[in-house]
Amino acid sequence: MARLNYNLIHQAHYVVKSALKGVRFMHEHFRSGKKEERILIHGDLKTDNLFIDASGIVKVADFGFSRVTGTNGRIAGKVGTAEYMAPELLDPGITSYDQKVDVWALGIIAYELMLGYTPFELTSEQEKSIRAVTRGKRE
Repeated sequence: MARLNYNLIHQAHYVVKSALKGVRFMHEHFRSGKKEERILIHGDLKTDNLFIDASGIVKVADFGFSRVTGTNGRIAGKVGTAEYMAPELLDPGITSYDQKVDVWALGIIAYELMLGYTPFELTSEQEKSIRAVTRGKRE
């Protein structure tokens, strides 16, 4: 029976908890300058986009896919890295998403930090199919 690595679990907990605080701040405190509430959604959270600085502070980075929601709290289109994408992003019938996609990605990050791999390892063919679905095409 494999032994639990409590140090690894503690480190993963710290990283995920810190990233969650950053994402929560991003979701709750972004203001677009307009009267109505809008939310900033990262859209591509993954371990490659989390950094730890010299003093141990976790930073969320790479806001290249981030978008501000419309007044309905949703964003049209689909973005992200396939292994971290929420199920609704893979459904061709769903055309918009909300901040829950960031929460899903944080769950995948927690899994990966504790086990060393994502729960959904994809082949290049699966990746290609997912890319086709997110672009609204079928291959």
